[in-house]
Amino acid sequence: MKYVLASGSERRQELLHRIVDEFDIIVSDFDESKVLFKDNIDNYVINLAKGKSLSVKESLREDSIIIAGDTIVVLENKILG
Repeated sequence: MKYVLASGSERRQELLHRIVDEFDIIVSDFDESKVLFKDNIDNYVINLAKGKSLSVKESLREDSIIIAGDTIVVLENKILG
């Protein structure tokens, strides 16, 4: 089974290399503005990561394990970035 990191983040690549020797990198072109924040920060971040992984999945021709993630900064339930 092939592993795919759906991120161009060097830090995520470094972390993944700790547990997986080989993986491909495909940077997602997912439009994050399609995901609306609706009072639940956890669901918002999960939906961003899910959108990225599904975007990458469309470009693959074989079964792969896709690893995607997102990071946001929150203060007092307000998204700062």
